[in-house]
Amino acid sequence: MKEIGSATNEEIIGSMIFALALSGREEQALSVIESFSKNGSISEAKLRIAYANAKAKKGEIDSMIKIFDGVSQRLKLQSKQNASLMLDVLFTLLDRGDLSGIEKWQNLLSVDENGKLSEANDFAVIMGRMRQYRDLKHGNISAAICLYKLLPEKYARSQRDFFITYLFEKLRNSGSVSEVIDLGVTFEEAGILKNPRRILIDHALLNNRSKFYELYESFLVSDEYKRIERRAHLTHPYVVHSLNQLSEKMPTEKKGEIFAHITNALFKWETPERRHLREWLLEPLLKNLDALPDLIKKLVKEDRIQSFIASMLIDHLMFRSKFTIVEKTLDGPLKGITLNIASLKGVLKRSLTRPNATEDELKVASRIVATGFPESDERYISPLPAVNVIEEVLLSKAVDEQKARTLIKIWADGGRIALSSEDTDSLQKALKDAGEAAKAKLITVLKKKPQTLLRWKETSDVKMLEDEARNIASSRNPKKHLILQTLYAVISEKRLTEKPLNVESMCWVLECYRTLPDTATHGFFFEFENKLRRTMHEAILIRNVDVAERLWKIGSKKMPTLMKMGYAALLNAVQRIDDAKQILSEIRANADSLDINALANSPLVVGDRKETESFFELVAAIFKLNAESRRRLLSGIRVKEFDTLMSTGHLEEAFAFAKDVSAETGRAYGQLELMRASLENGDMQLLHNVINMVQHKHDKNAALLDFGLALLENERNDHAARVFSTSGLHISSGKLEYFVKRELRLRKPDVLLMLFTNLSEGGRASTVDLNNLLMKLVGFYGSEGNGEGITRLQEAIKKA
Repeated sequence: MKEIGSATNEEIIGSMIFALALSGREEQALSVIESFSKNGSISEAKLRIAYANAKAKKGEIDSMIKIFDGVSQRLKLQSKQNASLMLDVLFTLLDRGDLSGIEKWQNLLSVDENGKLSEANDFAVIMGRMRQYRDLKHGNISAAICLYKLLPEKYARSQRDFFITYLFEKLRNSGSVSEVIDLGVTFEEAGILKNPRRILIDHALLNNRSKFYELYESFLVSDEYKRIERRAHLTHPYVVHSLNQLSEKMPTEKKGEIFAHITNALFKWETPERRHLREWLLEPLLKNLDALPDLIKKLVKEDRIQSFIASMLIDHLMFRSKFTIVEKTLDGPLKGITLNIASLKGVLKRSLTRPNATEDELKVASRIVATGFPESDERYISPLPAVNVIEEVLLSKAVDEQKARTLIKIWADGGRIALSSEDTDSLQKALKDAGEAAKAKLITVLKKKPQTLLRWKETSDVKMLEDEARNIASSRNPKKHLILQTLYAVISEKRLTEKPLNVESMCWVLECYRTLPDTATHGFFFEFENKLRRTMHEAILIRNVDVAERLWKIGSKKMPTLMKMGYAALLNAVQRIDDAKQILSEIRANADSLDINALANSPLVVGDRKETESFFELVAAIFKLNAESRRRLLSGIRVKEFDTLMSTGHLEEAFAFAKDVSAETGRAYGQLELMRASLENGDMQLLHNVINMVQHKHDKNAALLDFGLALLENERNDHAARVFSTSGLHISSGKLEYFVKRELRLRKPDVLLMLFTNLSEGGRASTVDLNNLLMKLVGFYGSEGNGEGITRLQEAIKKA
């Protein structure tokens, strides 16, 4: 390296020292520090700090400090230039929770006269690390406290709310109040806050009443109470005392008794205040959901109270998006209990109209709405609160026609939501009056279904349903179109569940549905486009030209570009070239977007290599693709075929294939794979042919570089060294970058190490390129924890 004037990079050397020290190679790490400290362009301080960081990570505190014995002043560790790296060591110690090491390291940090970190340090980084410690899954609050103590007052002031918020979060999430109190006391001792128990009590009284009692008991016997004993006495209801008896280890039956006692007390006089229900029943119950089944059993004779509690619980969970818990609760302890849909209307409307509501949210909310309808086919008495919810949702401006379609499909698929004729007419009128005529047409699907539909859905013989559809279609029934729209939908849904898909049957259904008048199909949930695309996709894959052509005739405009391309490829494969050209020309004329990479890898372009290449050439001609786009289109086919030939050992065929591709593209293809395989098999004739191919397409320099790398990949290092020592050999930046990417992808860093050794002499590569190679090598060895690799790299650098 010295011969070619390469300036050794501090970051590389520092990474090397860190890796050596971390892997226990003390003498080698110290030797590197010693050898590079004499170089005026290298910071000795940074090298020693890298060593100290490794020792901090291992917990070897004495060695961490010893590395600076007698040199700390000279190295100016407290300077702004070194502050960032010194903080890194502190962070390493904090991550380990090494209090002894932290105390010793603080003596080396840059601090002011008050023992706080000086302005030489980056406080944005420090406070960012504090937030990270708080946000860790299990937290590292002791590390955050340690950093807080080192902050000057002007920075510390802005961080106090952060600790108070953390304390409140701990109170909410922790099962141990005493632990939270101890944490608050720790904050007080660190000077972060005062009177932690009082702060916690005030918070719990408003936000966490279930933990208020224990906090208050602790407060009464603390020094804090003595300091403010004239404060007005804080009282709490008797119910809280009952809640205080609850414990995690208590049998669920006992918990159920306690909750039943609280419930009976609250409901002794009519309906209690909602705030009391939330604080003394709902919130504690949510933390003890295992007691819910026993509570419901003990209220078996109290239908009104059961319904009230169930509805209140569901309302709370839905509002907080706990949809999985809602479903488990509805399927478990609340199964069969009547929900008060009127009281749930607000949260149901919110979930069903929210613009960003997930499909799970819509389905859970719809399930709850459905419980407001009779389970059987019996008539209901209007007005029904569930119908009112549906009306308000569909009238909402937040629900556009597409959202309405989605909701109505969910409601219809559930089967229980079925509107009476009166409610259907009333709802349609309300929607039309509101200017929502499109939505009004959609809700007919929710009208109570006749017994015939139930029979169709329960029938497993799809062929019989198809025969019935043909009979209805040929009848003189004036309403046959309305009947057929539903029957076609049932048939198609049944066919879509079959594997493999019966494309002939699906094509027939789609053709029949397409012939129905708009008055029968408008607003009906047949999902024609989805079914058309699904059937066309399958027809192309199995190369059923007849079905594909019929589908094209009834819905080509509804097909995406890649599907149109797939159909064109199928036509081209069966020698219907003119038809394929017409489709491609239409795509181009309509300015449909064309993604070259997506087309090259599309599963819809079926066929062997010859067919696929023929089609892609046709695409290139129609779309007037440039040489680069044409190459990208064809490369995917060639790579797959070449890889197949190589993996199956057909090397001569692979070489012939590579020569063909090279002739077309004007540059060598597959040479490294072929060279490596010929060396492994001892096929010197093939190796000679491949070298000649590269030399013919490029030059002798390129052929020697490829051959040298192939030798290194086969661990023939001496032979490779002779190749690389060829007079005048030089590697370009692009070529070296390709070699680096290849070997890292193959996970062969030692090949790159030998490549560095061979290229670092005689000006065979530029300084910048060699430094980049070194950086990649150090990064790979470090990420793998490969200490031996680092050692070999160190030796290579010394030799260079």
